[in-house]
Amino acid sequence: MGQKLTLVIAALIAVILLLTYGAVDALLPSGVLEHRTQVVVVLSLLVVFLILLSPIAVEVDSDPRPLSGPGKSPKGPNLP
Repeated sequence: MGQKLTLVIAALIAVILLLTYGAVDALLPSGVLEHRTQVVVVLSLLVVFLILLSPIAVEVDSDPRPLSGPGKSPKGPNLP
């Protein structure tokens, strides 16, 4: 999970840099070029969200715990 998340974040950062410096202007449709700033902002927010969420995602993937149902103690016996 950690390696995949790192690759996704790195790919998004690469796209942000390419859009910011105009390295791929000839390959992009005109709609993206007209709204380049908005696309960069949305991708930047996605990167920040993924970076902040990554510790939780890695922890859940490495240590899955069974969820207890309503009224059940996760450490004690299953009482009705």
